[in-house]
Amino acid sequence: MRFHLTEAGLLRIRAREPESGHEADFGIRIGGMSPEQVEEARQTPGMIRAGG
Repeated sequence: MRFHLTEAGLLRIRAREPESGHEADFGIRIGGMSPEQVEEARQTPGMIRAGG
């Protein structure tokens, strides 16, 4: 999975399933964030949970 947070507050997420090669790409707009809040979000590690 790849994550990219733009200065405008758009979080883009891309993922590829290794076995099948299927890909997903979508974005989420996070409104009302100041440039400082966006930068802080970029530098804060996220948590990813995967289960099977």
